[in-house]
Amino acid sequence: ANRVPDFRASFEVKQKLDFFAPTSAGKSIVADLLYLRNLVLQPDKCVIYVMPFVSLIAEKEKKLTKLCEILKLKFVSIHSHKRA
Repeated sequence: ANRVPDFRASFEVKQKLDFFAPTSAGKSIVADLLYLRNLVLQPDKCVIYVMPFVSLIAEKEKKLTKLCEILKLKFVSIHSHKRA
């Protein structure tokens, strides 16, 4: 039987998490929750989030800007759009 992995332990304990799910199953939300939680608990740390497409960057940047304001976290977006 297929079981959904229980990733709650990774929120409580510092450990590696391998999370596999089909398209549109919420992998990005899980990643967002994990790194945001760590930033709130360890504000002296930083996160580097690498994305493959400028369109995805713009969408994520818009959401993270608002969320980081609420959480009182510094957010900086750095990207380059080079034409072939």
